Amino acid sequence: MSSTFDDVLRVRVPVSLNERLKRTASAYARSPSDVVREAVVIQLNSMGRRTPSQASAIDNNKPPEAA
Repeated sequence: MSSTFDDVLRVRVPVSLNERLKRTASAYARSPSDVVREAVVIQLNSMGRRTPSQASAIDNNKPPEAA
């Protein structure tokens, strides 16, 4: 299988989150992958705006929260 992208991230998503993703995508007339891609870009942008003191305050040992 060839891909037009240099890097492809494949993620397993719980059924409940997958249904939410599909509903959101259809509400905005987007594909689920477009919605995820935009969410990742937004999160990366917000992480880039954090000051060093905000970044160090994040507890990296804490498990991720559910979406």
